[in-house]
This record gives sequence, C-alpha cells and structure tokens, in this order.
Amino acid sequence: MGRKPGNRAGQITIINVAREAGVSYGTVSRVINNDVHVKPETRDRVREAMARLGFVVNRQARVLAGGTSNAIGVLVPDPGT
Repeated sequence: MGRKPGNRAGQITIINVAREAGVSYGTVSRVINNDVHVKPETRDRVREAMARLGFVVNRQARVLAGGTSNAIGVLVPDPGT
C-alpha cells in the first residue's frame, strides 16, 4: 500500500483519492472540508480511500489556495543606489 505514481512529487492528491473512491475530486474536497452536503456512505468511502492511499492534506497547498500563512513580507529598496 505505497504511493501511486502519476504526479511530479510522488504525492497522493485528491484526484488519486477520487479515482480510488469512485467519486469526483470536488466530493473529496467536500469531505476534507467537512461539508454537510456529502452522504455518510460517500464520506466513509472517501475516508477509507484516503487511509488506503496514505493521503495527507498538504498545508502549503491550502495556504496557496486562499488560506492564511501568518507571514509578513517586507520590501526594502536597494541600499546600493
């Protein structure tokens, strides 16, 4: 039960989980985000697929997708000019 090939980093994505569970990747996203609009049977099937594949939520991807990173950027002019 190792990782399955198919993406650059060798990481399991929600697309891999969706294929394994026989649902859309939108449904996998709803399960991850605890949306109430997923049938309990479907939710169980997706969670079982996540466990089988060893899926772990990528926190960096979540930040890029609109979450917050709690980081502050600073712009400094070139001191050599």
